[in-house]
Amino acid sequence: MEDFSDIISKISAPTDNIQITVLQEVLLKSRQNSANDGAENFWCCVTDILWEHLSKGFKNYDDQLLCATCFYAALSFKTQQSVYLSKVLLLINNEINSRKNLKQSANSSKISQVMSLMYGMFQSMFLICNRTIELIEEQHIEEFLTRALDLLIVLCYEYSKYTFLAFKTIYSFKKILSTKFQNIVYTTNNIKRLLNLVNHNWENPINGVRDLNKQIFKCVIEILDQDTYNIILSEVNTFTWNKAKYLMFAEVIGLNYKNVLHATDEKELKKGSVYSLHKPGLVSAGADMYYAIINSLNSEEEWCNIFQNDIIEILKSNDNKAIENFSNYWCLPSFKKFPSLVHVLLDDLLKLDETEQTLYSYLCLLKQGSKLGYVTYKYSNKSTELVLEALEHWNTCIRMLAFEIISTCNCKHIVTYEYDLILDYIANNINSDCTVLRINLLNNIKYFMTKTEAILSVKSKSENQNTKELLGFYIKLQEVFIHSINLNGNYQRKITTLKLCNIFLCVLNEDVPRKRQHVSRKTQSHLFTFLNEHNGLLLFNLQFMLKVINFLKDPADDIRETTIQILQDHYTKEISSQVINNLIEDAKSAIQSKFFFQISCGQTIFKLLSNLCMKGCSSDGELNSLDDIFFYIYEQLKTEHKLKQNIVESIETGKQLHSLLGVLIEVLKVSKQNSYNIHILNEELPQLLDILEDISKQFTCDEESTSSDFSKMNDMIQNIIVEFGYNPYDRKDQTKISGLQQIVLNCLWFNVKAACDLASFLIQLLEDDQYKECEKCLRILMHVLETSRHKGVIEAAGAALGRAIQCLTALPEDSALSKIPLALLESKIKELITYANMASVTRRGAGLSIMVHRIVSSDMKKGKPLFHYFMGTLLESCNNTNDLPNSLNKSEKDVPKAIYIHFLTRIVTDSSLASETMYYSVELAEIAFSNLTSSHWQIRNAALQLYGALIPKLIGQKKASGPGIETIATVACDEFSTHSPKLWGHMKGCLKAANTGNKIQAQSNVMPVLNVMANFAKRYNFSFDTGCETNDGELLKNLTSLLGSPILTIRRLTAKCIYNIYDIETIYRTLADSEIKHENFLHGALILVTLCHKHYSMKNKSNEKQYNLNELKIKFDLVLSQGNHSYVCRQQYEELLDDPVQNIDETLAELQSNIYAPGVHYWAKCRLIKCIRNSPWEKIFQVLNLVSKQRDFDEYCNYVLNKLESDNVSEQYLRVIHSAFQDVQKSNRNNVTWAILFHISSRVKCYDNLLPENILTYIENPEFVYKTRNAIPYLASIAELLPGNMVEILSSIILSLSDPEKADVDKRYIAALANNEYAKIFTTLGDTIKLSCMKSLVMLLQDEDEDVRSLSTCFYMYLVRGKKRLHPYMCLHKIFNKEFFYTYLNDPKTSIKMFCEEIDAILESYESNDMDEYNPFSSICKNIYFEINVVKQLLSRFRP
Repeated sequence: MEDFSDIISKISAPTDNIQITVLQEVLLKSRQNSANDGAENFWCCVTDILWEHLSKGFKNYDDQLLCATCFYAALSFKTQQSVYLSKVLLLINNEINSRKNLKQSANSSKISQVMSLMYGMFQSMFLICNRTIELIEEQHIEEFLTRALDLLIVLCYEYSKYTFLAFKTIYSFKKILSTKFQNIVYTTNNIKRLLNLVNHNWENPINGVRDLNKQIFKCVIEILDQDTYNIILSEVNTFTWNKAKYLMFAEVIGLNYKNVLHATDEKELKKGSVYSLHKPGLVSAGADMYYAIINSLNSEEEWCNIFQNDIIEILKSNDNKAIENFSNYWCLPSFKKFPSLVHVLLDDLLKLDETEQTLYSYLCLLKQGSKLGYVTYKYSNKSTELVLEALEHWNTCIRMLAFEIISTCNCKHIVTYEYDLILDYIANNINSDCTVLRINLLNNIKYFMTKTEAILSVKSKSENQNTKELLGFYIKLQEVFIHSINLNGNYQRKITTLKLCNIFLCVLNEDVPRKRQHVSRKTQSHLFTFLNEHNGLLLFNLQFMLKVINFLKDPADDIRETTIQILQDHYTKEISSQVINNLIEDAKSAIQSKFFFQISCGQTIFKLLSNLCMKGCSSDGELNSLDDIFFYIYEQLKTEHKLKQNIVESIETGKQLHSLLGVLIEVLKVSKQNSYNIHILNEELPQLLDILEDISKQFTCDEESTSSDFSKMNDMIQNIIVEFGYNPYDRKDQTKISGLQQIVLNCLWFNVKAACDLASFLIQLLEDDQYKECEKCLRILMHVLETSRHKGVIEAAGAALGRAIQCLTALPEDSALSKIPLALLESKIKELITYANMASVTRRGAGLSIMVHRIVSSDMKKGKPLFHYFMGTLLESCNNTNDLPNSLNKSEKDVPKAIYIHFLTRIVTDSSLASETMYYSVELAEIAFSNLTSSHWQIRNAALQLYGALIPKLIGQKKASGPGIETIATVACDEFSTHSPKLWGHMKGCLKAANTGNKIQAQSNVMPVLNVMANFAKRYNFSFDTGCETNDGELLKNLTSLLGSPILTIRRLTAKCIYNIYDIETIYRTLADSEIKHENFLHGALILVTLCHKHYSMKNKSNEKQYNLNELKIKFDLVLSQGNHSYVCRQQYEELLDDPVQNIDETLAELQSNIYAPGVHYWAKCRLIKCIRNSPWEKIFQVLNLVSKQRDFDEYCNYVLNKLESDNVSEQYLRVIHSAFQDVQKSNRNNVTWAILFHISSRVKCYDNLLPENILTYIENPEFVYKTRNAIPYLASIAELLPGNMVEILSSIILSLSDPEKADVDKRYIAALANNEYAKIFTTLGDTIKLSCMKSLVMLLQDEDEDVRSLSTCFYMYLVRGKKRLHPYMCLHKIFNKEFFYTYLNDPKTSIKMFCEEIDAILESYESNDMDEYNPFSSICKNIYFEINVVKQLLSRFRP
């Protein structure tokens, strides 16, 4: 009893003070106690108290839900339960009625309390405990459960914070299955409602809803009667293959696969499963269905009968994405189920012709089989050969797979050649610019090293036969690292080498977690001990460490950060005081540089020094602690700030403020990471904030409260330069910004950026009583965002503000600082709404939207209260604001409503707020639609941007994830209309209004509505879903009338709308019964029928007949055969029929006779393209002659080229086509004809009608190089037929086009094509031309464009008459070889000398660019991938 009194005392506290532990104690007590006489009074008291708390509501909604669960747990012990159930039922009924009565105030809603009470009932054991079942009145509970389900379904269709809870509560209904309450909830009507609910929520964007949706469907189908089950199955089978169909079939198949096979064809399931592999948006859902299928199969033979042929077709196809999807989604579960299946598929692939695609597929399967330990790459000689070959392949994906297979092989014993393979792979790929390959390399080498370390630890107690090979591997591996570091190559080589070194050192010093503390300690691994015993630690020497330290001066941030990581984690013991002294001097010198990247290097060094200080490393000088460094930099900052030097003077003297501020930030970050307090910080904080506030105003040109325009910014910079004594206009080109102007501008905005960053970081160091200091830091950030227009400044200030808000909102609720963000947002929103006096948010006030967005999106509190406050306030203001205020300076400011909409757009475009934004989607959409027709252009512009940002989210539009992948929508009209009924009604009202009044204007205004509906997914719904068809008759009538719109776009969109929403029978009846009164309606109807024909023609002919499309064709044929009709309709009808064009002469004659008729050119063009596509090759020449004078001749040539590339054309016809295009006067008209000639010449030798002199004349003219670029590889392909001087001239042209300093990437690609053609006849060329080709190849193999490099690998393959292409770096090494020169050059000794001299000249030209005093990057070669030192090292092979 004392426990009872204590609990009652605790829960009697005010609602806001109730502790969650008290509620948990109540819940625990309810599960432990029985309902004796003494206890019942206690539970009655508890029930009354908890009801009062639920009525008042908790601040934290999780506490409210827990309290509701406790309430029902207590209620189950009470005899008179119906009293409270009646109260709950009354609340539920009131909430349902309030949603019907739209005029009722939203403030009167008690949905928070109601939702918690419904949730708590089903989360507790109330409905299934014996006491409740005995005491409860069945009639009362029936009404309660029925009304609760009604409300929950309504809530599920809303986008709100209760949506997830509503779904979770419905899913909890499974508790009452097999109880007397099952028949109350799961009636026939309710089951249909739940199935419709499920079907309308497969694309629900609220987090967690889709999984619950799936579980609810699974629960419902388990209790269906056989008739309803069969209906559901057959109707799902009629859906197009979408996410809903896959997921529902997955559950149905999992329940009973044989029943599914009775209702649908196994081939159809197979077809759908395989189809999903080609669709990125469906592959995950398709995989769910596939898993259900294979779980129902009993043998590997069954799998092969269903899938084997289709999978092999995919594996040998060119669809890499489908192969990747099969490997990632299907392979592992398939191989786990049928272990021998991997061997079956691998053997099938080995039987196919060896191609790049089959090799890729083979490696994908081998990788997955290797993961499971069912197969290794050594299982056959052919397999080993393929993997070894793939390690040198030009394709990065193939190389990655091969390396992963070898490095992760589950062999207990590693053979010697595997070590060599890994070393060679690292050396050959360490400079790759493929980020995915780099990550793959790092991950797999870490796995391999960890595996060898594990093997070593196991075998350390016994003699290890592999010890010598392992030692040799690690010594050689370190030598590769050292060699690569010494090369000082491109960025890719540096970052990869440093990360590899870091991985190696981390494996040597593994982290061992401590049991009692949440920390880890570093300890030396078995590998470290092993290498140390055998003097194999090459990286732990002073020379290598100093080389690594040099990377602290690299321009790339990530290289410097990786360097710091290596030094502070692994070399603290090796860093002497002398090294630290040198670092201090370097840091001091770097921060005094005029160049920002060198200043960044200095700041990085200071960061390293700060970390070393925390690890106990010290120098002989003055900077021996974090306090010393902070004090030294801070004193300089105060001195420079007091001097108020001219910006130019601060640059010249090396006293830029941002360099000092940046060091302070790094020092403070290190202090925070190590929980160290800078002693003078609190004392100097007020003065430091004053300095930051002053620096943050350096971009303020005047005293205006808004940002200055660009002209004033420019004038300010000019005045700064003039004040120092320079003439900013003392240069030749007045249109370009000088280096001095650029560096002054950079210094200004870097100063402001650094001030913002430091102000933001200081907030993280403040105590709870430093309220004023926190406000001042935020004020600094606000001022910058309100007064600056420089893009870099406002983005930096916005990011700094976001970090500050994250810090403040992450503080406990009782912290005074945690309340600042809301107060700040309230004040800024009040200013925005009350005064609306800021400049345009799209121009001079661009920082305002960033400011508000950062505050709103950076909220770390659960439920994001800042976001909901902002949205509620701004939506209300937007709806209550007139389009045009009384007074407005139109030249400088946006109207208030436009500003509000721009702010909303900024929030909508933030993907991190996507789920929360959906709560307000209806209101946002109404604002967007209603303001698209505003009389003010600013509001229309803002609404259009909001429309563009919001609509893709509403219709579930997925952006294309790669080439050849279309952008599709996933939300169908039923899901849209049920979740947004008010918006759907608005859209239907717009469609109705479009057919009244001024139809042109009205129909133009309705285009956004049609655009949304036209982009819906194809409709899928159950036949018993009658709720969505109430007004479909009126909707169809309005849409049908818009088919006859005079606006072409309206007709096209309307046809797509009808096609998406209605089935073929409805469309057929509508068109069959409609009278074709005018040409526009005829065209719209033809578009609609064409859409249907394309969709349903995918089915068999019997289906086509069933859908009556042929009858519609006959009707339109009759209409078009009578009278004259527009060419637009004729073209659309011909597209529908897809009949071949018989006589092209008649088409051209009609075109000439009606040349000004609307649509005639498009009609003729479509017919000619169809003719080219369908004509046999013997007639193509005739067709081209006829169309040679047409304005679209270039496009027709493109179709000929595509036809050539896809068809297997005989040599006879290739020569005929070649002769046709040899007319130089015609060929020089466009680049495509040259591409055709080049394509033909690569397949067959043609010797007739050559006029190379004329072609070369065109090429040598710089004005025509780009236009005739494909003539260069064409001439190279027939080089053996050209005079010697022309071959040499052409090779020099190729060489000039290979130089990135002179040619763009398109020209370099052409140079690679042409150079490859020379490789085919390399042995017949003179040494001078050969050397020219090799110089071109050296540049092209190191081109910064990956496509150019990859294409250039064909040169070596053609030269050695090989079948496989090596990757570029290996090709480069093959060329720089004496054996190569002695094999392929006539006078190798002289050629080697000339080659070295000419390559030296190229390297010298790369290194000797003039440097701008104020722009050090102006001297950098345009080809940033080219490694000069690597080429120099390769040249050393030829020198004694």
